Amino acid sequence: MISTTIILLVQQLGLTVMTEGVENIEQLNILESLKCDKAQGYYFSEPISKDEIENMIK
Repeated sequence: MISTTIILLVQQLGLTVMTEGVENIEQLNILESLKCDKAQGYYFSEPISKDEIENMIK
């Protein structure tokens, strides 16, 4: 699987692996099994505006 190779390569370089575009629990489970460091996508949250982020911080 190409994802496995990329994750291993990035980790061997001492970098953090960030996966984008995670849309469901199945994808997240696969990434967790591959020891992916971080993930983001619609599974966690739809995109939010700058104003929404600022309101969350306040």
